[in-house]
Amino acid sequence: MLEKQLKELNQAFPTCIDVETTGLKHYNSKIFAFSIVQLKPKHIKIWVHTDNTPKELWYMPLKMFLANSRYKKLWFNGKFDWLMLMNEGITVVNNHEDVMIKAHLCNENLPSLKLKKLCDKFFPGDTNIIKLLELEKRVKEDLAAKKTDNYAMCDHKLMEEYGVGDGELTLKLDEYLDHNYWCDDLQKVFNIENQLLEVLTKMEYDGIDVDIPYLNKMNQGFLEKRSNTLNKIMHIDAFPTVDIEEVATIINSSKKLGILVYDNWGLRNEQGKINYTKGGNYCTDADAIRSVIAANKGTKYAEVLRIAKEYVSIEHMLDTYINPYLENALKFGKVYPWYNQTVTVTGRLSCWNPNMQNLPKKEEKYGDEIRHIIHNPQYKDGVEFLDNDYSQIELRLEAHYCRSDKMIKAFLDGKDLHQETADELDLSRRDAKDINFMIIYGGGARALAAKLGIPYEIARQYLNNYFAKRPEVKMFAQQVQQAINSKGYVKTFYGRRRRLEPKKAYIGTNAIIQGTAAEVLKLAMIRIYREFNQDLVKIKAPIHDELLMLKPIGEYDKQIKELMEDHDTFRVPLPIDSDTFKEHWGLAG
Repeated sequence: MLEKQLKELNQAFPTCIDVETTGLKHYNSKIFAFSIVQLKPKHIKIWVHTDNTPKELWYMPLKMFLANSRYKKLWFNGKFDWLMLMNEGITVVNNHEDVMIKAHLCNENLPSLKLKKLCDKFFPGDTNIIKLLELEKRVKEDLAAKKTDNYAMCDHKLMEEYGVGDGELTLKLDEYLDHNYWCDDLQKVFNIENQLLEVLTKMEYDGIDVDIPYLNKMNQGFLEKRSNTLNKIMHIDAFPTVDIEEVATIINSSKKLGILVYDNWGLRNEQGKINYTKGGNYCTDADAIRSVIAANKGTKYAEVLRIAKEYVSIEHMLDTYINPYLENALKFGKVYPWYNQTVTVTGRLSCWNPNMQNLPKKEEKYGDEIRHIIHNPQYKDGVEFLDNDYSQIELRLEAHYCRSDKMIKAFLDGKDLHQETADELDLSRRDAKDINFMIIYGGGARALAAKLGIPYEIARQYLNNYFAKRPEVKMFAQQVQQAINSKGYVKTFYGRRRRLEPKKAYIGTNAIIQGTAAEVLKLAMIRIYREFNQDLVKIKAPIHDELLMLKPIGEYDKQIKELMEDHDTFRVPLPIDSDTFKEHWGLAG
């Protein structure tokens, strides 16, 4: 049946495939139907309900079609469909495009990337869109009446119209974007994102092993730390309540803590002032509280705030790392992070379920403890973790874009730019590091003053001294401003655009540098994947500028290093720092 229908498709025109599933997580859902649609040269609609169709009539024809590079295959949020197809033993390769990624690259500021909302935006009043929105409503009503969120239980005729309709919209949207937005620059970065789809799909399908006994022990330890920390606070007579839960609520609420610190206790920061957010509310972030503690050193209030900072840190560990990992790992023994290519405006990957992108660095507080969660059960079989981290990549790219001879020479000579900055400005390395990154992120004197806990005038002088030593950095910022004034956007090395209003131009330097750094890591992932096919070397997780892999002990280190560092298009080298780990990530081998 399907084999005959597929022969009607014209290889000269794009075809859209849409998979219907029982749930939204690949590791506990299954496919119950799929559609294949082509609008030109003639309208072809194929719908197969796999639960009601003998597998021999659809499985091999679909598998061969998806492996056939002569057909241009379009998807919308294709990674999820690919993960579901992998459950069936079907791998998507060759000549594919994800239209959701294309829409994001065409305009990263779109308020929604849901298919029907995109089409409603680009084709307002279109009768087909109105019809499909009504159809979507009927599908949800049918599921609600049946008290289920399993789409396989929906009326089959409704689901056929719904699935085929999504394919038609995807094809129409793709044609619109090609005609109205597309250019060579976007094609370059789109090629990177398209190739990365394969890498992420296989990586996510494998999941990441977690040491559950260690995680349970860690959870118990942090719960005890939280309890002990609260008890310490209660022994200091400073809060207007003796209810321990109410004290915890105050500490966890920025608004309530601000009222307590600035109104009830009457405390001020090192400048004798109250810290405010941009919105005019009391500020109680880490920098603000640090300044208040320093200004009131030796008082019971400073001691309470010091302990409260520790309490907030413990709560953060529980809520951000331990609980999400426990919630997912206890069901499957693994976690299956979902990496998204269309959330951030800079090109960085985002991640959830759980979020691997916000893991602390190993040198940060609790960094090694949190990373220890990630487990390698294959160590006894001769497999180890390899952790490769690009060294100061954003500063190196800043040197490249600024064409600063001084910065370029420092990197070519193997020097530490943070220390170079410290020596030039007569500062500590830590303060110099904050200044270096503040400039990349487009921060000014006020932001720097808040970060370092110094008066505004001193912060402004630091920046003036910096730009006097490195005038090319200021010139680069001015060039970014001019580009945004004239074109409305800046672009990364590989063509990703960041559209900004002139008043937001200060973000532009970071958009270029951080976006290019993201693309460098993505290219490294693609190269490693192409070389090893997620077999001898397996990519487990990208974490900003860091890549965690599994590989045979003592093998392929040099080859992987060369694949990651081979970027002769830049004026400075992009070296990596490497660590190997045995049974757990976070314990050096």
